[in-house]
Amino acid sequence: MNILYTVCPGGGSEIATCMLAKTLSEQGHDVSLLYVTKEKRFQPWTDVGKCHVYETPVQPWHYYVYLALLKRGSVGTALRNMEFSRSFCSKVRSLHKKHRFDLIEALEIFLLPSMVEQIPYTMRLHSTEWTWRKFVGEKMRFADHLEKKLLTWSMNKAHALSSPSRFLGDYIQRSCALRHPIKEIGISVDSDLFVPSGRKDDPPLVLFAGRIEKRKGADIFLKAIPKIKARFPKSSFALIGGSELDVAALALDVPEGTMTIPKIFHRGSIPWFQRASVLVVPSRWDNTPCTILEAMCCETAVVATRVGGIPEIVEDGKTGLLVDPEDVEALTEAVVSLLEDEDRRRQMGKMGREKAVREHDLRVVAEKMMKYYEDALNQRCI
Repeated sequence: MNILYTVCPGGGSEIATCMLAKTLSEQGHDVSLLYVTKEKRFQPWTDVGKCHVYETPVQPWHYYVYLALLKRGSVGTALRNMEFSRSFCSKVRSLHKKHRFDLIEALEIFLLPSMVEQIPYTMRLHSTEWTWRKFVGEKMRFADHLEKKLLTWSMNKAHALSSPSRFLGDYIQRSCALRHPIKEIGISVDSDLFVPSGRKDDPPLVLFAGRIEKRKGADIFLKAIPKIKARFPKSSFALIGGSELDVAALALDVPEGTMTIPKIFHRGSIPWFQRASVLVVPSRWDNTPCTILEAMCCETAVVATRVGGIPEIVEDGKTGLLVDPEDVEALTEAVVSLLEDEDRRRQMGKMGREKAVREHDLRVVAEKMMKYYEDALNQRCI
């Protein structure tokens, strides 16, 4: 099959898309990756095997509108979304003359069949700005309402829809009143790459890996560190994904002895997951963070919040512990309980890897995705 994937640089969606694309190309499919980016300089994913990699820039007119409106309102954001769509569709039409695609796999972007030469397309839900705002309690803006309407139109015209979590799929289905079902297919992880080292740091390392921002709950983790340290003095802490400046933006200080490591992409995070005794994911809302599966594959116990699609990955009491969002005390208690019980966290780590390999290994997900694509082409909107 000749497949074109949409890629937005940075974050879990890029990792998941590129790993799946590489796996399918290794299985004999002709796969292309199209980066849609407003960045003049960015580093595309390099480990993509035989995949063809393209990029299309997004014009900066939305930014000029944003400045003209004195950085107020969301008209600039709405214009940016339309520019993404226009740039993507224009490039697709050009590439189709060369590759003759059988199918396009798009992320959340305004898209209609007439805009892409009637090429069949599926949509893979990840996490739009308006879903984030909904679940973290932020006010919806004009651009969010417009994006939701356009995306609903696009989804109803798609051949099929998929989501990495039941939670997100069910919400989008209800919220957008879609005519067609959304197929749940989980995110993938390279379980041959993310493997346990057989040895954890001593003293135990508690790790946060993600954007250092409030949505990801970085402030909650920072507030919990002194409390954890007071109850388990031998513990050490690290934040991967930013710097002390990012922490300062949260109006907080980096607790003494806590390491802050700039963003490390994919392979670079493996030694940290192998070293860590506990991964903390205190998100206020999240879909299905790749970091959880990567840590589980390294047999690292997980403490995460009971939000979004996380409970579908982390089985409370088996592969990790779940707590309510924004509850510093509950987070502290969960982490300390694992630090004090090495046998328990080792058992959780082993069970976590078993679950990740069984349900989310690249080959397992690739097989499900190909069946989904074939069904989509044979019977529109399965």
